[in-house]
Amino acid sequence: MSAVAPRDRTNGMAECAAAVENMLLAAHSLGLGACWINQPHWFTDVPALRALFVPLGLTDDEVILASLCVGHTNIDNPPVPSRKDGRIQSDISL
Repeated sequence: MSAVAPRDRTNGMAECAAAVENMLLAAHSLGLGACWINQPHWFTDVPALRALFVPLGLTDDEVILASLCVGHTNIDNPPVPSRKDGRIQSDISL
């Protein structure tokens, strides 16, 4: 999976980073392993790489900002620690 944005999108990197983070969390919640792959971003204008992404819908005015691979893993996830009450405090009153 990859996240792309228009070349002239000022906040494209942050938006794609948030999207990929959500994809990583979704993969984990489904019991899958996932790994962020940033290298396609650095080679976004290499013709051979773009040729791989064009059949997936990449247009000339877009850049590849983040990618990830998702799959099954042979590593068991450790159990999630139990939450402790009172660990988050706020002085904000509404």
